[in-house]
Amino acid sequence: MHTTNSFFALEQKGVSVNHPLVSKYGRCIKVSDGLESILWLFPESSLMIKKGIYNKKVLQEAVWIKNLPEEIRRYFPRIISINSSDNSYIMEALPYQTVSSLLNENKITARRAFEYWRSGHKVFLSVRDKYEEYVPSGWEKTFLNKAQTRLRLLENESALFSDLSNHRHLII
Repeated sequence: MHTTNSFFALEQKGVSVNHPLVSKYGRCIKVSDGLESILWLFPESSLMIKKGIYNKKVLQEAVWIKNLPEEIRRYFPRIISINSSDNSYIMEALPYQTVSSLLNENKITARRAFEYWRSGHKVFLSVRDKYEEYVPSGWEKTFLNKAQTRLRLLENESALFSDLSNHRHLII
């Protein structure tokens, strides 16, 4: 398989590493080093590895995705394998950029980004209502906690964002 243009953006942000699976999957780029997981991209194989840092949440995520009905699972990358001994899983790497990265790179307007997020939210709500038993309990709290953590990180990384977060209201 070949590297797509969308992988190129990830590769530019990432760092080449000598991952143990390089001999099997080709060149490896560490693309994310988050609070709870690490993400590696193997562009020639169109695969990614996600590894949990502190807990088994990454494994639970992979099992949850594998067990979803097909109608929902098609919205997620295909899980290739799960390795419980090192708390990781291998998934297909989909060659799509996130809406936020397109917006940050000025490839779309804020209005278009909002339209994408709104349509994605509508899909999420329709799937959630139809397959309520597959929606993890407490997802709202988890989502809010993750959003708050990421906002705090942005405040620490960006003087502008830190300044903006000190205002009670913003008019855009």
